[in-house]
Amino acid sequence: MNKRFDIDFIREKQRQLWVYDDMPMLIIVFIAIYFFVSYIVPSYLLTPVNILGSSMEPTLFEGDKVILYMQGDIDYGNIVVLYAPDVYNNDTRSYGEDIIKRVMGLPGDTVCFKKEEGSYVFCRTTVVNGMTVETVLRDEFYIAKKNNSLTESQLDAIYKIGTTYNLKENEYFVLGDNRLLSLDSRNENVGIVKREQIIGKALFLAREGKTYIFDNDVFVK
Repeated sequence: MNKRFDIDFIREKQRQLWVYDDMPMLIIVFIAIYFFVSYIVPSYLLTPVNILGSSMEPTLFEGDKVILYMQGDIDYGNIVVLYAPDVYNNDTRSYGEDIIKRVMGLPGDTVCFKKEEGSYVFCRTTVVNGMTVETVLRDEFYIAKKNNSLTESQLDAIYKIGTTYNLKENEYFVLGDNRLLSLDSRNENVGIVKREQIIGKALFLAREGKTYIFDNDVFVK
């Protein structure tokens, strides 16, 4: 049996949905949506951050914008924005600044830099199921190239050769990808980072009109 599409019937149903008695409920729904988008999302879920400086090159450049996810666990390789209370903020001319770095050590880890055949490698010791596992990171693809103008003693000082960091519960070790020009956990003004200092982790990158998602330690389309 053929059925004719009844446009008048559809319009009548639409009219019934928008009767005067329903308006208070619709207003409440719109207000709730506006409140969620304007306050809940930027305060507890997602927030944009503008990149300043060169400490995260070549991963992030000044002028990039990163969207932070403000929930969830922190893992190795996550790029995070954290609050550093002892870093001087030139804009406000006071102490306390948000900085962006990469997480290299998690609670319970022991981390340090070592010299290996003329190179500086990052070493991380972790206890897994009662067993001690040492990880040595060589030729990390995301770090900036070396500056050959620095002397060996200068490089030793930058990488804090001979210094070992033991991370306790709720403590993280962070580094900039531009290792030679980064103010990070190697510096006493940043130091070991507490979980409550971490504002959020990078989820999206906006650069030159394009958007990338952060996945497997790098931004991909």
